[in-house]
Amino acid sequence: MAKQEKPFPEEGRFPSGEEFSAYVKRSLSEIGVSAYKVARLIPGNTNHNIVREIETGAKANPTARTMKQVFDAIESTRASEGRK
Repeated sequence: MAKQEKPFPEEGRFPSGEEFSAYVKRSLSEIGVSAYKVARLIPGNTNHNIVREIETGAKANPTARTMKQVFDAIESTRASEGRK
């Protein structure tokens, strides 16, 4: 039987920096896109290294706003890559 994955982020719980970094790393490898591609999808973003910094752990504790923007960009990329 396949292991049921918990939704990320778990409802009512904010992820830690380490958990979010692991999510970003896992998602980028699953989707097969670069961190820079995801960073360019974040509206108003001028730091195209932010997703790579979160992925590698260089940015240990991103703000809630940054996490939300990165999460939304990853999920929209996942959806668009799935339609191809």
